[in-house]
Amino acid sequence: MIQKLYTSAALPEPLDLFGQMIAQAPFALWMADREGDVFLFNEAMRSLVGIGDPDRIFGNYNIFKDPIATSQGLIPYIKRVLKGQVIQTVVMMNLSQEDFGAEGDSAPKVFYVRCLYFPLKDSRGEFEYIVTMVENITQEYLEDISLSRTAHELESANKDVIEREKRIGDLKRGLGIVVKREDFREDGRAWSVYTLVSA
Repeated sequence: MIQKLYTSAALPEPLDLFGQMIAQAPFALWMADREGDVFLFNEAMRSLVGIGDPDRIFGNYNIFKDPIATSQGLIPYIKRVLKGQVIQTVVMMNLSQEDFGAEGDSAPKVFYVRCLYFPLKDSRGEFEYIVTMVENITQEYLEDISLSRTAHELESANKDVIEREKRIGDLKRGLGIVVKREDFREDGRAWSVYTLVSA
């Protein structure tokens, strides 16, 4: 299937092989002018956010007024791109309130993306365009969160065990008793049994 490159009438140069490379790229990509108006995006971007009619974007969508980027404080960073900087960030996309006109839209409404913003110069050598490459990293991001939570829970459990051992030690010293400890492990579970030996 030949994928399309969606462009506005204001595209400064005709499409060529490079344009087709953008159109068929597996990653989502869009371009905006220095005013923030998007004038180009590829098929992967269209699928990612569920765009039906490209004209809902052209002339209507401005990255500097994007509610998601605004709410997450990204606008000042994106504007740095027009000064020659490259910006990379992770963004939670919540499109539950957005409607880009895709019929039978099955695109997820909440997901995490890694965005790479970089500048393009015009024929005068001035930074004129903002290019954004977008990668859906939802599964990777959620797995990292899960691992982080697991590590935190294990650390918390370990602290609880240490505190319990300290209290038992204090109890033994205070009462002059001897306690035998036995450790058990089974099916990924671990526990200890304390038995009074003498008093």
